[in-house]
Amino acid sequence: MTGGTRRRTTAALAMACLAATAACGDRDDTATTDSAGAPTIGAATDTGALGAGATGAAAATTGGDAAILAQMGAANGAEIAAGELAQPKARNQQVKDFARDMVTDHRAMQAQADSLAVRAGISPAAPQPDTLQQKLDSARQQLQSQAAGAEFDRMYMDMQVRDHEGTLALLNASRGAARNADLRTLIEGAIPKVQQHLDRARQIRTALGGG
Repeated sequence: MTGGTRRRTTAALAMACLAATAACGDRDDTATTDSAGAPTIGAATDTGALGAGATGAAAATTGGDAAILAQMGAANGAEIAAGELAQPKARNQQVKDFARDMVTDHRAMQAQADSLAVRAGISPAAPQPDTLQQKLDSARQQLQSQAAGAEFDRMYMDMQVRDHEGTLALLNASRGAARNADLRTLIEGAIPKVQQHLDRARQIRTALGGG
């Protein structure tokens, strides 16, 4: 795979993982759960990945607590799906271990968010037609189609750095916008965990020869 193809693939994966975080506007978006246990995305429009910066994240938090939970669900669901794909395909043991831990950690984070939503009585909004799920499905297919080995490892870790940068920006913006006290506590607890993920992803990417 050429460098240009890898960059386009990585960008598509990053957008699919985090597009919901920059797309809620004033709607009350939510995450639901599909039959496989991974969160699916409620209403959103295609306004770009949150990885573009914290300004987009701040704008995305105006939809209220249900929207914040939906955005967190989008990020968690994408990390779970990518980690499940990466574990059997990665060649480097550090990458395999990272992918395994992303599945474990983001499932735990999503379980906490789901429990909070039940306790707080935050009702999911009816999903609206959008293309986000199609982009997520396409990104998963692109990741699945890449041959296992060193190139796959570099692509996955590059994606993980970008995704966790975006998720961190989302959480930092959301902690000031959240109205529910328990949600603010959940966000405060998630921030250092995501920072650890990001630091680790950068270290592994560097070890693999990435920028």
